[in-house]
Amino acid sequence: MEKLKLGFAGLVVGMLSGLLGVGGGIFIVPILLTFFATPQHKAQAISQGVVLPTAIVSAYFYTKNGIIGEADYTIAASMVIFSMLCAAYGVKLMKNLPATTLKKAFGFIMVVAGLKMVWG
Repeated sequence: MEKLKLGFAGLVVGMLSGLLGVGGGIFIVPILLTFFATPQHKAQAISQGVVLPTAIVSAYFYTKNGIIGEADYTIAASMVIFSMLCAAYGVKLMKNLPATTLKKAFGFIMVVAGLKMVWG
């Protein structure tokens, strides 16, 4: 039953990621915390493992449907390089922060981003 629930959560995350163009982490972390009682640190780590394949599939279909092209991949490549360089430092920092701090930071970023999208 647990695998079925996780599979359904994956369906929802995949659909929302493709529809809204956001990393699945914005959905995965709250789903794992709320419905699967996953500890904060572990939820964030699992999220990263799910985001990459989801993003690759989404990028393929964005390209196939003419939504993004070669120039857009140049922009993405620049961001990927620097994101990869800093990811290890982010993980080190995350590992040393209490779960309550991570939850507050995650929630704060979601609220600010949401408000910016609604009223920005």
